[in-house]
Amino acid sequence: MKQLLIIDDDAVSVLILKKMLINAGFLDNPMIFKNGNEAINFLNSNYKSIEKYFIFLDINMPIMNGWEFLEEIEPKINTENFSVYLLTSSTSEQDIIKSKNYKSIKKFISKPVAKEILSEIKEEFY
Repeated sequence: MKQLLIIDDDAVSVLILKKMLINAGFLDNPMIFKNGNEAINFLNSNYKSIEKYFIFLDINMPIMNGWEFLEEIEPKINTENFSVYLLTSSTSEQDIIKSKNYKSIKKFISKPVAKEILSEIKEEFY
């Protein structure tokens, strides 16, 4: 079983990404979380090591940002079945360097995501 999660507080970005994912042939109903805390609560109750997780994660969010989410979740999960795609408006070199410290991060993507990048991710998804 595959789980597709979008963790982002920007409703417009979420709507665009969701539409692009559906058009690219991913699951029709990705789960949407407005901050890392909502996603942590879901994963604490529902994470299964036999499932595969694809997560599009924003960095800058209220309550719990993307970095805080990663700090909390990485020790609890199997990074082999947990693929995080940082999807952010940040172009900070520091953020790009920091992203390399997390085993679950597969790609650092600047918003908006290009169709070609979604095609690459889809190959990993299926």
